[in-house]
Amino acid sequence: MSRYLHGVVLAINNRVDNIRSTATAFYRLSRIPRVLGAIDCTLIPITTPTTHEASYVCRKGYRALNVQAVDYLEANAVGVLLGDSGYALRNYLLTPILRPTANAQVAYNDAHARGRVVVKRAFGVLKSRFRCLHRYGGCLMFSPAKCQQIVICCMKLHNLCIDNGLDFNEQMINQIPFNQWLKLDLLTTKHAEMQLCSLLPDL
Repeated sequence: MSRYLHGVVLAINNRVDNIRSTATAFYRLSRIPRVLGAIDCTLIPITTPTTHEASYVCRKGYRALNVQAVDYLEANAVGVLLGDSGYALRNYLLTPILRPTANAQVAYNDAHARGRVVVKRAFGVLKSRFRCLHRYGGCLMFSPAKCQQIVICCMKLHNLCIDNGLDFNEQMINQIPFNQWLKLDLLTTKHAEMQLCSLLPDL
């Protein structure tokens, strides 16, 4: 399997171009003017690298890629992003107020959280759809460079599913205990594989 995996990953990454910005009514989510999108990071577990191992140890104590993404960014627009308190406040990046005291500050933090949740949810759905990216699915057993390509490929396939209306029942997935995932994968992999293959350009 792994003999062919990287050829397929590279073919998808080279031929599917759907990691792009999309215009949305972001203001309706947060009610904060001039917000273009939300930015956040997620950890993708990997096997211990053979070089620079310490560079890949995450704050939770395991080896991982720290993947940063922006959700709903509008191309060439002028405005701001929403980020969590791990980011520094900048003129282009709004962060929550750490210790709000006034009602207006509390209201701002609530609005900020409503806007920022989209990127957290996007990471959750991505990791539920591609369990190899989730810590409870194990870890990617390749070099960091190959793991990066796999993450990009999963994001492109995820976007392809969304663009083509290939539904993902997140509520059903969240109700399934992890020890049932292998059984679920055996039942659904063939159907999902046929649907995805019909969407991909000829590789």
